[in-house]
Amino acid sequence: MGVGPEVPVVLVAALAAAATKASVAVSAALGASAALVASAGLGGLGGLGGLGGLGGFGGGFFNVAPDKVGKIKVTTVCLEHGKPDPNPRVPYTIVPIEQFTDKQEVIELCKMLGRGEVPQNVAQAAAWHLANGLSWQELAELDRRFSSLTGRREKFFNLTELQLAVRVVTEVARRAELARANSERSPGESVSAAGTFQP
Repeated sequence: MGVGPEVPVVLVAALAAAATKASVAVSAALGASAALVASAGLGGLGGLGGLGGLGGFGGGFFNVAPDKVGKIKVTTVCLEHGKPDPNPRVPYTIVPIEQFTDKQEVIELCKMLGRGEVPQNVAQAAAWHLANGLSWQELAELDRRFSSLTGRREKFFNLTELQLAVRVVTEVARRAELARANSERSPGESVSAAGTFQP
């Protein structure tokens, strides 16, 4: 199946991991409704109801028949600050997050976002800090919009979001350390890296 350029779009770790058994292309901008084109069915994902922002998955099954298109809404973050915004006309490929990054902190952050433990904009600040090395000061200065006509600036992140993002980064570091420790243990000895994050 020709799906165009192989541009990885990391949605959420759990969705990406579930999608590895099907050939899936996403043709939508991050955070928008996504069209899934599958060459193999994607049935059985109904148990992902706990993933925040995945409206089509909650409570029931979301089944995409072979060679058919279905739409789901997903909550995502950008992991490549400075690249052009995604284009809804370009097909993207869902890949397991481990194929995109080896930074365990970024992986744990995406899991937290997927579980609905952190708001999207807070996760975005943490993602750019962890994945791209932006300082908290650089994140505080980022403009979402700037009007050259009025001189008005809308900041990407507010102070409360950045303060919570700092706490989230501390939590993902803890979870990443537990995940690394678990990878060194035998299968029966694992310790849960997940927990309940209280913002």
